[in-house]
Amino acid sequence: RQNSSDTRHQNRLRAERISFLPAGTVWFDRVLAEGLAGELTRDLRSAGSSIIRCTAAAPDVPAELEFPELSEKLDVVAAAPAMSVQLLTFAAPTLTPRYRGAVARMAQSKGLGYRAAGGDLVVYAFASDEERAAFDPEAA
Repeated sequence: RQNSSDTRHQNRLRAERISFLPAGTVWFDRVLAEGLAGELTRDLRSAGSSIIRCTAAAPDVPAELEFPELSEKLDVVAAAPAMSVQLLTFAAPTLTPRYRGAVARMAQSKGLGYRAAGGDLVVYAFASDEERAAFDPEAA
């Protein structure tokens, strides 16, 4: 998670609630970053939570790797036949700023439009090339 309280090091990350698990308990399909160095700020065996802070900026992780389920949903909308109405609505309570940004970036990269509707975010396939050309991501 990003440590927003330290303005000098905005790109630094920290891990919270670290637990030792038996070998083989956790495994990952994709490696998102390697070779990160961290600094343990509290003893893991002490009561309470422990924190490890990255001592170097973590690399940017592509949104498609960070949110693979979202990428798959957007692929379905993008693959819909032309002129069919395909909408995907993300409800405001489930949208963190990070997730909202990922939706917008991925929708744009897949040739989809998006707009705010109240607090929700609606992703849609363009009905025509003219609509696609007129789309302004800044206004969305």
